[in-house]
Amino acid sequence: MVLVPEVEVLRVIRETQTSDVPGEAPPEEVEGVISVTLAFLPEEAQQFVFSLEQGDVYLSLLPPDQDGVDLDPLTVAQIIFPEKQK
Repeated sequence: MVLVPEVEVLRVIRETQTSDVPGEAPPEEVEGVISVTLAFLPEEAQQFVFSLEQGDVYLSLLPPDQDGVDLDPLTVAQIIFPEKQK
């Protein structure tokens, strides 16, 4: 389900891992934390935080100059058997 169809991204920070050994290069593949600051309205922020507490939240990017759209929530059957939903 789409919580907020459009929100401005204010800042993205990717924490990088550094080596404690002088002259040693950090690993090529680093799994780390990415922090994203979003410009939610207060009600949107409340829904977002509640959703984070209840499960997983995914972010997606819109192409430039494209507006976001509200989508109806999907059922498990719609995801597993999309051809039967027509």
